[in-house]
Amino acid sequence: MKIYKLLFLLAFIISNLGIAQSYRFVYEYKMIPDLSKKDSIVTNFMNLDSNSKESNFYNATKFEIDSIYKSTNNLSQISKMKGYDQNLNYEIYKNFESNSMLFYTKFSNVNIEIIENDNPKWEIQNDIKIIGKWNCQKAVSNYKGRNWVAWFSMDIPISDGPYKFMGLPGLIIEIHDDENNHSFNLIQIKKISIPNINRYKSIKRMNKMQYDKLLENHVVSSADVSFVNVSPLDNKMTYFMKDGNYMNFDTSLFRSYANDPKKLSKMIYRMIRVTNNPIELSK
Repeated sequence: MKIYKLLFLLAFIISNLGIAQSYRFVYEYKMIPDLSKKDSIVTNFMNLDSNSKESNFYNATKFEIDSIYKSTNNLSQISKMKGYDQNLNYEIYKNFESNSMLFYTKFSNVNIEIIENDNPKWEIQNDIKIIGKWNCQKAVSNYKGRNWVAWFSMDIPISDGPYKFMGLPGLIIEIHDDENNHSFNLIQIKKISIPNINRYKSIKRMNKMQYDKLLENHVVSSADVSFVNVSPLDNKMTYFMKDGNYMNFDTSLFRSYANDPKKLSKMIYRMIRVTNNPIELSK
């Protein structure tokens, strides 16, 4: 009888959540991009779109910017929007049926796909607590060089979470590394009609080591830039990159390095891409 009651309860939960439909789980992502400035915390908002069979994790602001660019091509409007951390120019696709994961990003004008074979391995612990209205249980994992503490809820029976985290018997509500350099917190659940799960048609496959080497050796050139918007009244130049990134610069920076364009290019690329405190510390 207890088994039947449990199955009925699970069916009731799934029915009420409408898991067979599509949902957008919005996470607040906080990170410390510079280890020399531990009090400098950057906050971004990330979306996890799921239809119970597959999911896609991506930056919410980037998605909004891309949508405006595709529909109106209004670069002036985009340059005035709140930016997003330039290291978040990626999407993470997960397929629950095959238990597989793909990392997508855009480099210059090339769509890159990296197959992720190293899924997190969890140790579920006995600790429980309530987060918002969700009953949560603790799990820990050493993943990609960091020790992670997660709180998942079987009230939402989806084996998923932010970033590459998956494999627990419920959605991850909160997760952070043990040094609090990176943290994700679920702040909103939205019912959506169509999830943002798009597979790239033209891609270049590589492994993570090849991709990291590509970033390390790259110097920004005119070939990477789609458009430059100059605003003399604001003393601002906005670089729109072909990989979808954009960044505002003070025009004084260009005057300072007018005689050394190579050094200027390296500096711009470092400002756009580099963090000395990445979410992954190991390959």
